[in-house]
Amino acid sequence: MNITPDLVWAAAVCGLLLAVTVADFRTMEIPNWLIIALIPCAAYAAFDGRPIWHRILGLFIVSVPMLILTLIIDSAFGGGDIKLIAVCGFMLGYSRTLLAMFIALLLGGLVAIVLLLGGRRGHIPFGPYICAGVIAAMFAGDIIIAWYFRAFGLT
Repeated sequence: MNITPDLVWAAAVCGLLLAVTVADFRTMEIPNWLIIALIPCAAYAAFDGRPIWHRILGLFIVSVPMLILTLIIDSAFGGGDIKLIAVCGFMLGYSRTLLAMFIALLLGGLVAIVLLLGGRRGHIPFGPYICAGVIAAMFAGDIIIAWYFRAFGLT
């Protein structure tokens, strides 16, 4: 097996997202140093041939609505969640960021329903579900998006 820069990048991203997941589950907070550590990964991804406007739009397309929602509804999302999806949005580009958030909302929603049915109330960490969505979008995003467009006759 050849160790390529892309393999090192993917391993670094997955490792950092795993650290985010563990930290958020344990403390309900995402440390800023983990977000900062993802910035070079996002910068590396900017050289994959997609236009820079895809990345800039990815930076804002989910993080700004999350911020607005948090300003309207206290504690809707944590600041770490917003910063995480912003950095990952730049890394993924807008279409894969939307997919990542869709996956995160599905997973987080399913877990929340199960917890509510089990009688648990209160906040749950959302960062782990964002991380799962980002990893899925990173490795299979273009395939999933292409399938979706074909399945619904949107191509």
